[in-house]
Amino acid sequence: MIIATLIFLPILTGVLSTYLYRRAVPRSVWILSFGAFAVRVGYVLFDRVFGVYAGGGDQAGYDTTFWFVAQQWRSGVLFAPLQYGLSPGNTGDYMLLYSSVFSPAYAVFGHIVTLPRLQMALVGTLVVVNVYCIGRVLASHRVGFAAGAIAAVFPYWIVLSGIIYRDMFVVFLFSMMAYYFVRWQSGEQTTKLLALLFLFTGLALSMRLQNLIAVGAMFAVAAFLIVGTNIRGYVLTVVTSLVAAAAMYSRFGSELVLDELAGRRRWLARPNPGAYLPGFAYESLYEFIVFAPIGALHFALVPFPWHVVDFMSQIAFLQNLFIWYPVIVLSVIGFSDCLSTPSGRKIVLPLMAFSLAGIFGYGIVEGNVGPANRHRAQFQFVFFVLAGVALSKRVRISAFSEDASQTETSLGTDHT
Repeated sequence: MIIATLIFLPILTGVLSTYLYRRAVPRSVWILSFGAFAVRVGYVLFDRVFGVYAGGGDQAGYDTTFWFVAQQWRSGVLFAPLQYGLSPGNTGDYMLLYSSVFSPAYAVFGHIVTLPRLQMALVGTLVVVNVYCIGRVLASHRVGFAAGAIAAVFPYWIVLSGIIYRDMFVVFLFSMMAYYFVRWQSGEQTTKLLALLFLFTGLALSMRLQNLIAVGAMFAVAAFLIVGTNIRGYVLTVVTSLVAAAAMYSRFGSELVLDELAGRRRWLARPNPGAYLPGFAYESLYEFIVFAPIGALHFALVPFPWHVVDFMSQIAFLQNLFIWYPVIVLSVIGFSDCLSTPSGRKIVLPLMAFSLAGIFGYGIVEGNVGPANRHRAQFQFVFFVLAGVALSKRVRISAFSEDASQTETSLGTDHT
């Protein structure tokens, strides 16, 4: 195990270095990224020794699937992930992509459970780089660095980068989508960029199709802003919204009937530290509409003090109190700053539509604190970027301004 880990870590380091080089980031971002990677790797190794938190039952299922696919590869079954994904009774469609990415380490080195967790540490670090790049395209190096720094030190993101739940991988795919989207919105409109945008959008949705409502909202707002405030703009926005809504209903319609939602609400309201509003159910459309903002706020802000029952919940609560809640306040300020320019509006309005639609969508059915924290991570990077906008204009830190001349030219040298 030690030898395999010592071989695997330099490979991951090489991948990170290549990614940073191709993104043409300045020296300060290299330092930030390798620091974030070291923290995430350190968490994985620390947890392997002391058992802080390595994920729950789902992680064991993922690990079993990765090893099964790896064994199939070792036996010469080249399309093992596809074979598994299409097997009768399998509803985990996302495992097709997930196992394709994380099983190779098992196929090469054997069933060493640390390896996919180290690989996820790399994925979490790449998210930090992506958050920086989004902020850089939106405004400047200063904004990107501030946003990336928040992503690098955010405690729950460190935890998600050290376990093999799929959430951080989904965040990576959505941050890639957002990166190519903001480049497109900023005027860099090439066929290759558009293809990459749709590619990563499709990959992200393949990992969690429920996020179609958030992606649909983003593209609907973007369509309106591209065409303009005229009849064509309104028509295109309505058509885009209807397509997204129809796609959602065709896939999840049976779960969105009010009596089905009522049943799910009762299930989610079972007594445990993560439950809330016991006995509440959507028994009418009126109750459904009234509850939507309450559910969204709960999803966005948990855990609360009464949810603190163990060490991990203490960390989550303190993280909210000292980092996440201030980030929300700063993001409101940053959002206001971005609205002052037409180019800023073209970028941040669709991104905010993506985040808020996701938060409202999950808030309707997400009752437990643990899943809420994990699923919320899919949309937090937008708030990190907007908080970076607010910080960069109001806080003077040398790293924010470092390599500014290099950054000004780096957008043209991103080897996408």
